[in-house]
Amino acid sequence: MGEVLTVISSGFGHNCGLREDGSAVCWGIDQDGQASPPEGEVFTSISSGLSHTCGLREDGSAVCWGDDEFGQASPPEGETFASINSGTLHTCGLREDGSAVCWGSTWFGYDQANPPAGEVFASISIGTLHTCGLRENGSAVCWSGDSEGRVSPPEGETFASISSAAYHTCGLREDGSAVCWGDDEHGRASPPAGEAFASISTTAYHTCGLREDGSAVCWGDDEFGRASPPADESFASISSAPFHTCGLRKDGSAVCWGDDEYGRASPPEGERFASISSGPYHTCGLRDDGSAVCWGGQELGEADPPLGETFASVSSGLYHTCGLREDGSAMCWGDDRDGQANLPEGETFASISSGLSHTCGLREDGSAVCWGYDNEGQASPPAGETFASISSGPVHTCGLREDGSAVCWGSTWNRHGQASPPAGETFESISSGGLHTCGLREDGSVLCWGDDSEGQASPPAGVTFASISCGEYHTCGLRKDGGILCWGNSSLMIDP
Repeated sequence: MGEVLTVISSGFGHNCGLREDGSAVCWGIDQDGQASPPEGEVFTSISSGLSHTCGLREDGSAVCWGDDEFGQASPPEGETFASINSGTLHTCGLREDGSAVCWGSTWFGYDQANPPAGEVFASISIGTLHTCGLRENGSAVCWSGDSEGRVSPPEGETFASISSAAYHTCGLREDGSAVCWGDDEHGRASPPAGEAFASISTTAYHTCGLREDGSAVCWGDDEFGRASPPADESFASISSAPFHTCGLRKDGSAVCWGDDEYGRASPPEGERFASISSGPYHTCGLRDDGSAVCWGGQELGEADPPLGETFASVSSGLYHTCGLREDGSAMCWGDDRDGQANLPEGETFASISSGLSHTCGLREDGSAVCWGYDNEGQASPPAGETFASISSGPVHTCGLREDGSAVCWGSTWNRHGQASPPAGETFESISSGGLHTCGLREDGSVLCWGDDSEGQASPPAGVTFASISCGEYHTCGLRKDGGILCWGNSSLMIDP
């Protein structure tokens, strides 16, 4: 996937991982900012909840981000913890002395955020309406919300680890065998007989265990394939979420399975590209040999590059794609209902950029020519301007002058400010998305502006890129090592 992670944690619709330097990277649903970790922070551990995430710093202090409606993302001031666990609407931290402190909701009058006084624990695990702690002697104690027996661990059992989900809890004995209690709908609390695991991860509808050899086995509800790990994979760790599961390989790469809405099950991996271009529903990458590969939506042939063609660059629109050959001639494929794939005759370009239903090309002298749909003025570049580069969004286009300053046109509906680049900034390259725009500075850092409803304008902190490309609700960056990192809603960014 390009990214190398030391740990991964799956929430309801997002995932977060920690890099070797302690910085965090998240992907998936970001509507409450749960997949947008704070810039400049480094963590020793991370835990993803329903719509919030918490990280633990080296000094034991906690920082949380995302939904804080019930105070679940507001850790108590002055507290330090040895571990932290994020749940649905509450969070718990375990102090060095083993005592627990929780914050957030006591939803429906339950006391899941009120640990029993005087208890000390080796670890703690959070469900939706209940919480469980593991004592030093391996016995378990759970509190609040005892519907279906979820807070009633079997008497006399001791465990090496414990994992609580919305409706059930599983404990792992010293010999690796698993025992679960609580609601057993779909068999989520019925581990397979005879299996032994190194670790276990529960979620609302299914449970997964990791064997000593790194292979995974899951049980419970298998809708979306969330309980069907890929064959022949081995993992260093595993993390289950309600609709998907992610495993972390020993080389630090991640693989996920299950429901891929919002891209939660699609960490970028596999191919290495010289450049990449994301459209609203599909993405195309250009290999080093100039051949193109596309993935995602295939409504009108937009993800079907012509065989045998090689390009110097490629640009993805809504339902069309254009490639620029080495000689400056261009070729487009896919939707041509508004003339967006119908290039002007005799023109050659230094670069080309596809928007929603229009395309713009930059001639060698820096002048721009556009064709296709022009309802917002997106295909009408300003007279007299010359540019070093150009980028077409759905309803706006931006050009980068030789001095690195940006000018944008189109999008008379500019409510999100996507056509209003920040004053005083200069960029090496620029990319226009649906209702947002991103610029790449000379130092490789990224600055975005406009709509950030899906996290598409919140690039990961501390990461530098060689190039960037904006889609409608997501953005992808290409690192100098050829790895790809995307942020925002990537529900159609399936693995190539």
